[in-house]
Amino acid sequence: MTYALLVILVLVGLCWTPVVLINIVDIVHGSWTFARGAHLANSFLATINSALNPMTYGALNKTFRKKYLKILRCRYGSSRSTIEPVIIEVRARKERLPVAEGKKFRCLRL
Repeated sequence: MTYALLVILVLVGLCWTPVVLINIVDIVHGSWTFARGAHLANSFLATINSALNPMTYGALNKTFRKKYLKILRCRYGSSRSTIEPVIIEVRARKERLPVAEGKKFRCLRL
């Protein structure tokens, strides 16, 4: 777990250090000092950090990886998981099929 924490901290540092530095420089100068592209990269780095965290946890932690795979394979909870009845209702309305309310529906096989 220590290795995973180290990797997460390095990723946070790599993604957020430029954001903080650019913001500090802009505050000190009182206006936007850097080009628009730097501020776009700033936003991208901050956002990509949030996307990298679950992937990093999944890659470095066996428990997280097992749970992610269960969710991605639509097998969370029981042998076959449930999906939102709203999706089934929309499909049923399009095909003019009767919809059973209050029941759980199994994952659809594609």
